[in-house]
Amino acid sequence: MDRQLWWSYLLKFGQDDILHVDEVFSNFRLHGHSKSVADGELFESEFDRLKHSLLKQLNASEILLKQIKGETRPLNRQWQIDIKDKEKLIAAFAGYYATCSYVKDDWQTTRQLIAMVKKYKGAPFNKTEWKYWISSRLLSEKSLKILKGLKSKM
Repeated sequence: MDRQLWWSYLLKFGQDDILHVDEVFSNFRLHGHSKSVADGELFESEFDRLKHSLLKQLNASEILLKQIKGETRPLNRQWQIDIKDKEKLIAAFAGYYATCSYVKDDWQTTRQLIAMVKKYKGAPFNKTEWKYWISSRLLSEKSLKILKGLKSKM
């Protein structure tokens, strides 16, 4: 619910002054009547609008903007970002969406997005390591689906 607030803060001030502590300050429960569950799709739509507005302000390429699902319209123009390292943020989004397109076997989009990640000078990118990382994540998800399928047949 507060993604725009947190993104605005983090993009302006960074993470350097955020203190990590082990104590729990608050909790919330998920149940059928909670906003997070009942209105979950609405929040995802809002999150897509937030990502779209951010990438537009960063002058991200059209290939990256196309990765945001659904039709999105920009947020209110009052939400302006102030960020020091725009290229790093674009590379992070490109890396995330490269993962998504790789999973969907969309090789052309994956290559274009990986090229965007590689363009960022600070991005250590090793194609083989990236494929192993993706495969290990997919293996566990696929294994769970297979096990659930076997369990339902028993």
